[in-house]
Amino acid sequence: LRLLSFFFCRWFNFEKLVETFVANNVYFMDVEQLQTVVKKANIIEGDEHFKTMLNFYHDLGMIVKHRNTVILKAQWLIDLFRKLITIPPFDKMDPVESKHWLELERNGVLSMELVDHVFSKFLRQGVIKEDILDMMELFGLIAKFSSPSLPDVKYFVPCQLRSPPEELRKMEPSSTDPCPLYLHFLNGFVPHGLFPRLVSRTTAWAAGNGSSHLQKLYQNGAWFVLEGNSIHDMILICQKRFIKILLREIKEAKAVPVSLSPSTSADVARSVKLFLESSLEHFSQEFPYLSKLRYEFSVECPYCFQRVQECAIHRKSSCAHEDCLHLLEIKQGKRLVCMESVGRSEVLTVQGQNLWFSSGGTEDLCKTDASETSWDATARIYPAKCASALRVTLLASEWGSSMGGLSTINRQLSILLAKRREIEVTFLVPKFNCSEEDKRTAWNHNVLIKEAEKLPGFDPLDWLSFPPKDLIIDVVLGHGAKLGKQAQVIRESHRCQWVQVVHTAPEELGMFKTHPRAVAKGEQKKTTEVDLCKLANIVVAVGPKLTEAYSAYLRSSEKQQDIFTLTPGTFKEFSTLKHAPVDSEKFRVLTFGRGDPEDFGLKGYDIAAKAIAELDDNSYHLIFVGAPDGKQDAVKERLLQSGISNRQLTVRRFLQCRERLRECFCEVDLCIMPSRTEGFGLTALEALSAGLPILVSGNSGFGDALRKVPSGKSFVVDSEDPKVWAEAITVVRKKERPERLQETQRLQTSYEEQFSWEKQCNLLVYKMWNKVHGAGPFERIIQDLQQMHFLASKINSNTNLTEELTKIASDKGFRISDNQGSGNCMFHALSEQLETVKGIKIENGQLRQSLIQYLRENPKLADGTDLCHFVHGHETWDDYLTYVEQDGAWGDHLILCAAANCFETCIHVVSSLHNDVVIRPHSLVDESKPLVLGHIHEVHYVSLQPIQGKKRKNK
Repeated sequence: LRLLSFFFCRWFNFEKLVETFVANNVYFMDVEQLQTVVKKANIIEGDEHFKTMLNFYHDLGMIVKHRNTVILKAQWLIDLFRKLITIPPFDKMDPVESKHWLELERNGVLSMELVDHVFSKFLRQGVIKEDILDMMELFGLIAKFSSPSLPDVKYFVPCQLRSPPEELRKMEPSSTDPCPLYLHFLNGFVPHGLFPRLVSRTTAWAAGNGSSHLQKLYQNGAWFVLEGNSIHDMILICQKRFIKILLREIKEAKAVPVSLSPSTSADVARSVKLFLESSLEHFSQEFPYLSKLRYEFSVECPYCFQRVQECAIHRKSSCAHEDCLHLLEIKQGKRLVCMESVGRSEVLTVQGQNLWFSSGGTEDLCKTDASETSWDATARIYPAKCASALRVTLLASEWGSSMGGLSTINRQLSILLAKRREIEVTFLVPKFNCSEEDKRTAWNHNVLIKEAEKLPGFDPLDWLSFPPKDLIIDVVLGHGAKLGKQAQVIRESHRCQWVQVVHTAPEELGMFKTHPRAVAKGEQKKTTEVDLCKLANIVVAVGPKLTEAYSAYLRSSEKQQDIFTLTPGTFKEFSTLKHAPVDSEKFRVLTFGRGDPEDFGLKGYDIAAKAIAELDDNSYHLIFVGAPDGKQDAVKERLLQSGISNRQLTVRRFLQCRERLRECFCEVDLCIMPSRTEGFGLTALEALSAGLPILVSGNSGFGDALRKVPSGKSFVVDSEDPKVWAEAITVVRKKERPERLQETQRLQTSYEEQFSWEKQCNLLVYKMWNKVHGAGPFERIIQDLQQMHFLASKINSNTNLTEELTKIASDKGFRISDNQGSGNCMFHALSEQLETVKGIKIENGQLRQSLIQYLRENPKLADGTDLCHFVHGHETWDDYLTYVEQDGAWGDHLILCAAANCFETCIHVVSSLHNDVVIRPHSLVDESKPLVLGHIHEVHYVSLQPIQGKKRKNK
């Protein structure tokens, strides 16, 4: 108490110092500048003391601290905000800036010229403009938007925007568009500031995906134009408790038959929904006040829409007022059921609701096992994975977890990715590093373990630089420096995308390690990690702490904007653990990890031992799990040097077996992670997954994540002082065991809601898919088709390839549907397949013209490559199109690719030479219903139709 009184007396001097500054019209200061002044006044003694004092007065409301700026008078800040967003009377406007004030009044846009004008007198005094603007964004007063078409960043002011026109509010989708989607917030209101942030993020997203039109902003509304293979209006309307999302395709005056298919709208809708999920996940992690977001994707209730009963408030039938509008949550595979409509006789759906999902819409709900559709045979071609699977290879040293957290995350990622139907996962390890049991376990999770061959003179991990030559890789996933450097070689050899995952901040680790040249080695390793990140296509940081660190490291390359935060979720393998309902005489405290000598102080094991010794009570017992095998005695002696007695200590070797770890969690009462620094801290997360009470270091990624979870702060100890840890342990023990376990269960539930492995993995897949898509598998498809034609021209003339294709197709459950050919065979086959599979009726001649027109309008790939590079025998692109446009001209590989993209579908070509080819469109589509063609000698194409009741032979 005397010590606290001493500090608080000094803090009173800080209050007087602030009052003096304000009296002298000094209303803000840089943090470093203020710290220098405070130190000279002998008010504080260290950085931590200064930080604590600032946080105290910030929470008290006396000052406002944000980033590097401290506001000493809150009213001054409010006045500055008001000057920026309040339009002055016309006669008081500066003539030079009047056009910017008028733009703010008419469009709600705050230009940077106007910001600079308002800030001009403050900039001379050293105020940090970016900090002030960031505070205004934080409070929802302004929102940033930018796009490649804008020369600089601009802000819009929500309170200055005009109301949207009535036509925009009443706009309805067409019969081929998805139904309106409602982002329904379950707390009864849209959180303050969320909608402007969503509009800001949507602006950047739309521009980044090729939209050249500027958005139209309104008060609680926005209108975007999305451009791609087709043009869509995207309208956002914010009401009190929901945000309405409307997508409407804008058709050309001379519509081609492709418009009859809803696939284009479906792909746009799915992209929009994924983007919304990604944005909400980002908001919940970025802004503490949004950390408890509860929302549902909903549609308007079709049952209540049909009711004739008047609403109690407005006396209207089928009242559409936002307070009366009844919404039903929409989920893939879930029927819409209204509990407010009594006496319903049938299950209703909303037209277009299935377009928001990647596959399996409402039609799938009505399908029964008794009647096999004509497409079941088609689906059997791909028994486990879709034809357009994304091939992901993860670089690894092992399948188990003997190497710690990196191996655990790598294994978890591979299992989660393999659950996705469109992903094929390979786990690449050095030769002899995985047992047969490991391979069987991985295979049970649909993960294929492959081994890199031994290379004499190379380190085993460097063998990974040379995967098997027959391994097809779309994405290679590396980790850190040890398992990331190989990816740069693989990207060149296999022409794939590279995802780099970072697990540590080496410079910070070096400050706490004890081996020689630890700091220098940390700096060197950090340089390597950052250089690898700069080369990679996608950077993934494990947890918020590393995201912040690498965002700073990568500022010079502007890559910090693309860092994907992967905050590990709980581990289901520990979730079924049952804890004893009553306490025992001893209170057992667990700390575990790898007890390597160089990391002993880094992991804070000495803090754990000193904390138990500080309690001076033999009923407290520390169990240390993590000693290197055979080194238990050495670890024991090192822990005893911290003052703990033999009676209070148990030392065990590192546990590689997950089942043994489960048993250990059952044995103890509390798990602590007192690390001096930790990139994330999986050990404590594993304990939480088991329902075990935890205490976590504040200087860890897991600690940062817990602070964003309701009641999570109480499980974080932000100190290296053993006395503080001892007090925290005592507080936990004083609670009744049922209370401790219930608190932990609530924390576990809240954490799972906030950080889901599945949700984050879905977003990562979306990013990987877009990267591969952008890189374009087009060249590979072209090469496969050209190779197929080449082999057909070289085959022995005595071979009957028609009979060969008949046999191959029959084995796959298909029969040949031949056509007259005459140079039009490909178009005949495509025409028949489009009608059968997608319900699009288009004659072969009209189809030819539509595809030529598509190629004429899309002469380049997404990366800018000219398609004429893939044409042979024609001098120019126009010569090629003129030739293929003629009746009887053979269709080729470019025509097939154009058909796949124009009609948004996969095309599976079954060859009589046993080398099938799958053509995938640029966008993500439903691969379970491809067009199926057969290819016969002399480049003849036929349509393949499913044989009813015929099942594919097992091979």
